[in-house]
Amino acid sequence: MNNLLSLLMIAAGAAGIGVGSAINKLNDPLAMVATVRQLVEALDGAVVGVEA
Repeated sequence: MNNLLSLLMIAAGAAGIGVGSAINKLNDPLAMVATVRQLVEALDGAVVGVEA
């Protein structure tokens, strides 16, 4: 999973994108934190329509 793929999955209507699974595959805690921060930054700018 990468930032672009996560944005595409959210845009396609995914309710979850498997962040935990992707993070658990990393061996370095610093890499885990960096990956989460990158995803948060990528998703922060995403515009997602929400219906009430």
